Amino acid sequence: LRGALQRYGVLDCFDVLIFSGEVGVTKPHPRVFTLALDGLGVKPHECLHVGDLQRTDIAGAQQAGMHTAWIHRPVYAGNEQHDASPEVIVSSVMELAQRLLG
Repeated sequence: LRGALQRYGVLDCFDVLIFSGEVGVTKPHPRVFTLALDGLGVKPHECLHVGDLQRTDIAGAQQAGMHTAWIHRPVYAGNEQHDASPEVIVSSVMELAQRLLG
């Protein structure tokens, strides 16, 4: 993934990148979220984690103490899982941006 981001010229658009293949664990493992928070120098309650899979993205971020937004795409991610309810549910990144920016 790092190579693909480099080829498309967007690698430098990110301050912190956490790749499961490089750290040896995948979401929802807490290490993924801790590394991101530490790299950004922020506390969990200061972050909004945006994800498209509740069982990994939303559940893991919630366990780390982060705010959560779920991009619900039923064709891709299936139905809502009630054990990992996000604070915000949207159907696209555009909808999330509109809600955040007003």
